[in-house]
Amino acid sequence: MQSVKRNIRAPISKLLFIRSNIFVISAVFIFILVVVRTAWISDDAYITFRTIDNWVHGYGLTWNVYERVQVYTHPLWMLLISGFYFVTREMYYTSIVASIVISSSAVALFAFGIAKTKTLACLGILLLLFSKAFIDYSTSGLENPLTHLILGVFFYVYLRNGSGYKSLLLLSVIGGLGILNRLDTSLIFMPVILHSLFLMHSRLKSTLIISLGLLPLLIWETFSLLYYGFPMPNTAYAKLDVGISRIDLIQQGSYYFWNSIKWDSLTLITIFVSLAIVFVTKDLRHRYVSLGVLFYLIYILVIGGDFMSGRFFSGLLFMAVIILSTSRIHLTRNQTLVGAIGIVLIGSISLNPPILSGAGYGTEKTDDGKTVSHLVADNHGIADERSFYYNSSGLLNAKKGLKMPDSPMAEYGRLQQLKDRPAVTWSNIGFFGFFAGPQVYVIDRFAISNPILARLPITTNSIDAITGTHWRIGHFPRELPDGYIESLESGENRINDQEISELYDRLQLITRGNLLDRDRLKAIWRMNTGR
Repeated sequence: MQSVKRNIRAPISKLLFIRSNIFVISAVFIFILVVVRTAWISDDAYITFRTIDNWVHGYGLTWNVYERVQVYTHPLWMLLISGFYFVTREMYYTSIVASIVISSSAVALFAFGIAKTKTLACLGILLLLFSKAFIDYSTSGLENPLTHLILGVFFYVYLRNGSGYKSLLLLSVIGGLGILNRLDTSLIFMPVILHSLFLMHSRLKSTLIISLGLLPLLIWETFSLLYYGFPMPNTAYAKLDVGISRIDLIQQGSYYFWNSIKWDSLTLITIFVSLAIVFVTKDLRHRYVSLGVLFYLIYILVIGGDFMSGRFFSGLLFMAVIILSTSRIHLTRNQTLVGAIGIVLIGSISLNPPILSGAGYGTEKTDDGKTVSHLVADNHGIADERSFYYNSSGLLNAKKGLKMPDSPMAEYGRLQQLKDRPAVTWSNIGFFGFFAGPQVYVIDRFAISNPILARLPITTNSIDAITGTHWRIGHFPRELPDGYIESLESGENRINDQEISELYDRLQLITRGNLLDRDRLKAIWRMNTGR
């Protein structure tokens, strides 16, 4: 009789297993479909892409081919896309396909390797599907997809593997790669790595193991210091210490949180619920994961957030979903159903839910019947970037024979090649700079790609059209010093202000001098030690 029961139970169990997997596979497939439909490329991504294009064509890792300046904040992402671009020699579709594959891999890893149950896997994917931040930045050409995948691998190792030196080495390598992908994510990875360190018997051996794991990051920082002259990307100098009071930046950061609540409520609700769950369950391992989430939230607040709505929250949302899907909370069938309905309802009231996005996303009709992009931005300069760029760089708007991105900025860049001007000043430099080509020296008035402007105070002579003030978060305009253009065009220092003139000479030596020149190495030391 028992053997008969076993013979009956076996096929039933197998059937239930297959059915649950079909649901998860279907959920992953729907995620891929939504990401393909929403795939786009941002103007900021092409800032990195110009560096990649210069490198592949033999000009070095440069923005303007005449000087070594690190304009990108994601070295690992830059290196990865460089490898693909070296083979394809095509940037738009290459970066989109890479982003879709990497984002899908991150979600598949979560669904089949991290979530405790198939039900939690489906709920987690549902959360990701209705998060505007996560879907918008599963593509875009920025580093978020790779950050999501690295976070998935990191916490798979941390939550599934036991403690030990091998696990510590793996966490250090993966975390180091995550930090190399974006330096500020060290706030996310380090609490877990340090917790693993304190669990070891030998602190000295553990420290050596962590150092070994972080070796790729240390090698890059050494390269950056020698090649560029600075350990941080130029964007850090252009954006982080610009003379705006910390109180004003924290206030701007609070607007960034409020913007997310208004436009994409599900994302921040999920993040804060995951922190509350950790507090209730008192799970020791989740505590250090949540500590990384908390540190990064504070960091976002302190730096003033970003102008791209939701971008800084996408990785934290993925971590929150991992926490919820591996927590000790057990849901009944009714609770699961209520949770799913709640996710759909909250996600549906966000600004333009991504699951409903189509080819016309972010556009409006003019009086003469033309379709134009429509920038959705709040009073504090925080914008739905995909709404503005999707018409010109969205995958659904790509047509055979159409050059993508189909942006006026890209066309202005192509036309710039025909003009006999060695230097040109521009604002949104991504599309323009990439298509202008290596022979055009592009001066960025927001200083992201310009080493001397990044070290000058922001100007108060202009008013931002969105905020009504003289600055917008992520956009800090500088005044070009008298004689600066003439200096670039002539090759001689003709800057009138003595202090700026001396700064110009030092930066010219660092960014244009021979790499191992003794005077250059001295200048690097002096600049980085504040002398």
